[in-house]
Amino acid sequence: MKFIAKLGNGHNFIVPTHSQRGAFSRLPVQFYRFNDGLFIVKTNKDFEHLLGRKVISIADTPIEKVIEKVASVNARDNEMQQHHWLGPYYLALPEVLEGLGIVETAKEVHLTLVDKNGKNERVKLSGAPFDFRGFPTLPKLEKTDNADYLKNINENFWYKEYKKENYLFLQLNAVAQTQSKPIAQFSEEISQVISKSKIKNLVLDLRHNSGGNGSLLPPLTRALIHFVEQNEGNKLFVIIGRNTFSAAHLLLADLNRLTDAIVVGEPSGSRPNHMGEAGWFKLPYSGVWGILSSQYHQASKAEDHRIWIAPHLPVSLSSNSYFAGQDPAMTQILEIIKR
Repeated sequence: MKFIAKLGNGHNFIVPTHSQRGAFSRLPVQFYRFNDGLFIVKTNKDFEHLLGRKVISIADTPIEKVIEKVASVNARDNEMQQHHWLGPYYLALPEVLEGLGIVETAKEVHLTLVDKNGKNERVKLSGAPFDFRGFPTLPKLEKTDNADYLKNINENFWYKEYKKENYLFLQLNAVAQTQSKPIAQFSEEISQVISKSKIKNLVLDLRHNSGGNGSLLPPLTRALIHFVEQNEGNKLFVIIGRNTFSAAHLLLADLNRLTDAIVVGEPSGSRPNHMGEAGWFKLPYSGVWGILSSQYHQASKAEDHRIWIAPHLPVSLSSNSYFAGQDPAMTQILEIIKR
């Protein structure tokens, strides 16, 4: 994992779950790094009481130092992917923590947590076998009303029209077809809805989108560019974040280059020009699977050396906003629409 990480490419990584030897385990919690620290955002039923707790340290190592150490095995295109998106994922793998000398043994991991009242608690967790189903995104809240960006995170794409506020919210969570509706058909549907309703503002949410099949994008790209070009008063907003990666980043780069779209949120999880098209390999002795990229995607000019696409309007997410079901990015966009 350290060797692959030295390539400095977010599409290159080891998947140590379905191997003949040395399969890794995972803790029963999911971590997420907000602008006010690392928090537990998802657990299994046995540890629901830990939901919302802030993580101060793992074993006796402060959490920021742990994240720095984990960077040595972390696939990344840039620091957003390294420290914010995938870093917290690797923190939940006990074998990684042992291999980096953070814990003495992968059999038990001690966390120091802080509850809402500021009280410290030390808990012991153990890993369990798991299936790799892609890197996680921010989960839907179970006991709180969710803002739009969390309501349908398992759908590849969907939209909702807000006539009173004069905007269309369009969320693309994966660049992939569905059995009932191809992306091309969805793109045509969006164009027709906009034309009939005369909506002036379109919000494209790419925060949960870590990629897919980039060859499916042209119909949607054309529809979005046509929306901007058909009326000088139309405005396109694109919300991005640490998970905006791979094929989703190709769409972002095109809109950033070809339109005056207002980009809102965090810096993206990739570079405008990057390596992609990941393919699987299997190590013969251990049976460990991995992924390596094979193609260079030049989505911008050759001289574009940006490490990410930065937002015009930076908006980060706090733990309080998340657990309260709020969306600061949409709050900022609605203020612009009102003005």
